[in-house]
Amino acid sequence: MTLKQMKEKVYRIIEELSEDTATRLTDDPDYEKKINDCTNVVLNELARIKKIPARTVYNTETSTTGNVYNFPSDMYQVFKILGCEYQVIGKTIIFDENYKGDVEIYYYKYPEIIAEDEDDEEYVFELDQDALEVMPFGIAGDMLKSDPSTNYGAYYSSRYNELKQMLDSRTTNGLIFIDTSEAID
Repeated sequence: MTLKQMKEKVYRIIEELSEDTATRLTDDPDYEKKINDCTNVVLNELARIKKIPARTVYNTETSTTGNVYNFPSDMYQVFKILGCEYQVIGKTIIFDENYKGDVEIYYYKYPEIIAEDEDDEEYVFELDQDALEVMPFGIAGDMLKSDPSTNYGAYYSSRYNELKQMLDSRTTNGLIFIDTSEAID
C-alpha cells in the first residue's frame, strides 16, 4: 500500500477526503500538515508488533571494525545470527575474536520514516496487510484527538486499540509435512 492510498483511507474515515483527489487529498490544511507525523507515530508502534524482518551480511575480515559490529540505524532487534558465536551489548554485536569471514545477521528493523515532503505515490509501507488495515484508525485517532468539539478522536483511538490487540505478532508459522506414502506396520 502506498502513502497516498493510506491517506485516502484516513481522510475517508474522518470524512475529509477532497472531491478532487487528483490535485489535493483534503481541503483542510491542518490535517494535511499533520498526517505524516501522525502516520509515523502509528507506523512505528505497529512495527514493534508486526515486526519488519531484514538481513545483512557482515564480513569480519574486510571490516574496519573487525569483530565489532555496530547496529545500523534501522536495526530494532537482533533475531538470529548465523556463522559464529557472538554477544550483543547495547547496540553493538561482538563476534568470536577467532572467527574470520561472513556472518549473516537477521534482524527486525524500524520502518522508513515518512518525511514531511515525502512523495505519496512512491512511499510503500513495509508492514503486513493486517497491520495496514488497522493503521488508518490509529492515524485518525491521533489527528482528531485535539478536536474538543467532537469525540471522534477517542472513538477512533479506541477502535484502533481494539483492532491492534487482535494482530498476530508472529512473523512466521512453522509447517509440518507428514509423509504418508509409506504405510507403517
